[in-house]
Amino acid sequence: MVGTTEEATQYRKHLTIDEIPLPRGYPRSILDPLNKELQGLRHEEKIRSHLEARVRINERADKDASYRKVILELCKRDPIFFINHFVWTYDDRIGIDAPMVCYDFQEEKMVKPYHRMTKTKGRERMTMCIEKSRGVGFSWVELACRVWAFAFLTNWSILIGAVHVLDVDDGGQEATHESLFGKVRYILNHLPRWMRDELFGNYLKKDSHNKRLQLKNPFKPRNIIVGKQFGSMFGRGHRYSEVLGDEIAHADEMKNADVSLKQTTNRASFGSTPAGKHTFHFQLMRGPMKVVRRTIHWSEHPELDVDWYNEQRQHMTDEAIAQELDIDYESSAGNRVLPEVKISSHFWKPEHPETNVHDESGRPVWDGTIYVPTLPLQIVIDPGISDAMAVIWTQEDLLNGEWRVVDFVQKEDVAIDWLVPFIIGHIPDSTYRGEPWPHEYNEVEMAIIRRHERWNGPAEVFGDAYGTTRSIATSQTAYDVLDKYDIDVCPITIQSNLQAISHLQLFMRHVKISAHLEMQRNGPDQQIPTLSEVVTQWRYKKRQEGAPTLTLVPVHDQYCHAGDCLKMWAQTADLPDPSRSPVGAGSVHRAQQPTVSVSRPFRPRR
Repeated sequence: MVGTTEEATQYRKHLTIDEIPLPRGYPRSILDPLNKELQGLRHEEKIRSHLEARVRINERADKDASYRKVILELCKRDPIFFINHFVWTYDDRIGIDAPMVCYDFQEEKMVKPYHRMTKTKGRERMTMCIEKSRGVGFSWVELACRVWAFAFLTNWSILIGAVHVLDVDDGGQEATHESLFGKVRYILNHLPRWMRDELFGNYLKKDSHNKRLQLKNPFKPRNIIVGKQFGSMFGRGHRYSEVLGDEIAHADEMKNADVSLKQTTNRASFGSTPAGKHTFHFQLMRGPMKVVRRTIHWSEHPELDVDWYNEQRQHMTDEAIAQELDIDYESSAGNRVLPEVKISSHFWKPEHPETNVHDESGRPVWDGTIYVPTLPLQIVIDPGISDAMAVIWTQEDLLNGEWRVVDFVQKEDVAIDWLVPFIIGHIPDSTYRGEPWPHEYNEVEMAIIRRHERWNGPAEVFGDAYGTTRSIATSQTAYDVLDKYDIDVCPITIQSNLQAISHLQLFMRHVKISAHLEMQRNGPDQQIPTLSEVVTQWRYKKRQEGAPTLTLVPVHDQYCHAGDCLKMWAQTADLPDPSRSPVGAGSVHRAQQPTVSVSRPFRPRR
């Protein structure tokens, strides 16, 4: 996870209640100080009530065996009763043991849903996923639920996972509460003695029932808790009653875990702070899978208020704030290639739009983009010969020293001629061979083609030099095919990827992106990104364990293709005069010079 760094040394403006970002559906009144105070008072009374009940129950249970059976039956029926009356936690903020008495939001969004999940039968599947802020008690409450299942259910096996093995279990019976198993053992060890004796005897002190990454219930031998590090083999080879994954967004190895998990269990529960849109966690929270989704934001906690939020921000980077506090997928992707680019500053809609095209009847209208008919149009293609194809439409405004991205499409598993209608503004009647046009276009794609029909033809078309690779089957290159439709592509070769990216980072300070590209998507969410996702989720590979520095090589995923288009586009332009006012500003690695090889002077045939 992203933590505090030296980058977060500047003073941040104190945000008011109206300025603090909240998840969709959260009322602004949740931050009202009076509401917070009332919630806190109610919870203090709840704690006092349960502490008094704990004393009464334990005093009687110590002496009355029949009463112990009644209490154990109540615990078996209701995990909330068990947690609020018998579970303890460790409060890191003040360094003391504290009784766990669930807040209302913890009961409603964690304990009750878990209880419902344990009641599913047969082939019925249930997957739950939580997106959360820091400080909401997720790990402790979720693990208290698993202790309840371990103690009271029958034939119940649990697989627990985390990003690193030490996050799962950092020492067996000597584990600290920093690890998941350390928390589980802490909860077990702090149950009343009479309850431990009734449920487990003295066996949990023995290695046969309590060893690293494994706990066994001595009186219910099939009740086990197993721990594993997230990875390609997570969950494979065994069946479990349920799986719990903590901070799953931060495990790249879990991106393709859905298939293996379906073979492992019918019940799975995950929770995490966000880490961009490229993660398995994001797939669960926003994808098409059938998932019970919940959001737990810090504002729901009675003790966390506006002052707490502002104090936390003072010691955190923008990325950490997005990840740990705001539940912001756009800004929480780590190792971003374009860290300065923000939707709020770079995606632009004119305050007073001017007409820029003519409709079917010849009337001047505004088409919803920042296309300017008096500026030359440029197209940049990543041809995706064996991968996704991405294309951007751009314009250069030399008078004002700014550049514009006015449109974007991306597609998988199509031939290069799929792109032709987007460039010429209509679907040809036939291929250059005289065959019927082989491609179909969805509603969004047809709208883009119709839009381009009203635009001027491109003054320049650039493309990755990979498009000049000749096919063994046809003896043609991708650009040979486009040439059949009078689309002449100038190949670009990036000679230094690092310097090209550095140049792009500087170049993006002078770029405006049409606001409609924040949401425009011409395919399935999991395959086709919006351009807003490209610029916020395009990222470098993670630093390998033990490596001294970050590997400055972008990840090859659905975001890199449009990223490569931007990179090539930047190489066709010289940076403007430094005195020009940029769109965004910040610290980047400065390139010595643009590094691009353009094979020949170019103007397309039109």
